[in-house]
Amino acid sequence: MKKIIIYNLIVLFSLFCILEFVSYLYVRYDAGDFLTEMKKIAKIEGNKMPTQRYAPVKLYEQSNYGDYYRKTLVSTNKNSKKGSVLFFGCSYTYGSYLDENETISAVVNKKTGRTTINRGMEGGGIYNTIYDLKNEKFYEDIPQAPEYIVYTFINDHLNRISIPYKASIIFNHDNPVYYLNFGYKEKNGELVENRPSKFILPFYGLYTVKAWHYLYANRFAHTTKEEKMLSLLNATKKITDAKFPTSKFVIIDYKDGGRCLMQESLKQNLIKNGFIIYHAEELAGHELDSEKWRGPDKEHPSAAAIEDVANGLIKNLNL
Repeated sequence: MKKIIIYNLIVLFSLFCILEFVSYLYVRYDAGDFLTEMKKIAKIEGNKMPTQRYAPVKLYEQSNYGDYYRKTLVSTNKNSKKGSVLFFGCSYTYGSYLDENETISAVVNKKTGRTTINRGMEGGGIYNTIYDLKNEKFYEDIPQAPEYIVYTFINDHLNRISIPYKASIIFNHDNPVYYLNFGYKEKNGELVENRPSKFILPFYGLYTVKAWHYLYANRFAHTTKEEKMLSLLNATKKITDAKFPTSKFVIIDYKDGGRCLMQESLKQNLIKNGFIIYHAEELAGHELDSEKWRGPDKEHPSAAAIEDVANGLIKNLNL
């Protein structure tokens, strides 16, 4: 009997090793092209070469960033009774490749005199918005209740709520780690944290589990990402409606690197639920894809594009 148990354990261990090796090859192949391209860029820029290696996993949380990159611009008119404008979103809101005075929050502040708060985060999205809104300390730092909450949406935000791994490439050679996206899920109309179980987390260092999650993300999560985004935005609006009863929730739909706009079904459902939605080009009054309207990376908005979008927003919302 003991021999049978030992033989079975040996067989199971052998199968596990084979599965682990095959999964390693899968993950390595999956990120191979991206890794090659990143190595080229690193060589040109004189940076450390990225690599792939077996590594532990850590949660990728907004609290790791701190608030040093945020910017609140107080009203330039002390007698103004107009509400503030609170901006959420990713690098398009944050202002990648722009000076601080060229961001959409800075332009609106300068042209309207309203207090503006920039809570954009590079690589961020709806999860970062939720993080702020569920943090009571966040409200202490808002000098004036917002009349408008403006969220810049790009199509890539759908991927950010469905792909579990922040990076399959390891850049930090001294402390290699795979980052696992930490987010939220909607449950009975409320937003709850979506963390891996403490009993599961240590095993995320295995390639078998990484491979499974890549497959899961591609085959399952992506098929429901629009529904998930709708539920997350609706639950987010529920929070802002409770905290700021007179505020209006505005979404600016901006084309990202893939030059895609929000799916019409998602847009119509959001409008039905009380969101105000503008296309960035609609606000600017012209196309925003040519070189003049994109930054040096050919994706992020240029200062000229942001100014035109801000002008359209000011006009449409009567700021």
